[in-house]
Amino acid sequence: MTLFPVKNISFLFCLTLAALLVLGGTACSKKNQAAAAPASLPATLAHLRTSLENASPEVQSNLWAGVSSQTRYGNYPVALATLQHMSTDTSLTAEQKQAITDTIQAIQREMAAAPAAPPQ
Repeated sequence: MTLFPVKNISFLFCLTLAALLVLGGTACSKKNQAAAAPASLPATLAHLRTSLENASPEVQSNLWAGVSSQTRYGNYPVALATLQHMSTDTSLTAEQKQAITDTIQAIQREMAAAPAAPPQ
């Protein structure tokens, strides 16, 4: 009589393999869901700053004076206008333009989520 019959070892192997497949599949789906979720405004601004590091001085000036400082103080309409102006710059790459588009969308989401200003 053997200590571990072959049938039990095969059963345990199949059970372990099935558990790994199930756990591996759920981990992948969580990763895809996290990637599909829209990024927060600070995250998109950080990505925008990184992507525009090598841009022209005019774009850099617009980024810091017209976007970063305006979003910091909640002046989203001015930041949106600056971003829309920046998106027309022909010297920007497709990745830089995508970062601008992502930031525009993040600001629009932030504006939609903000409570309305009280009447004066």
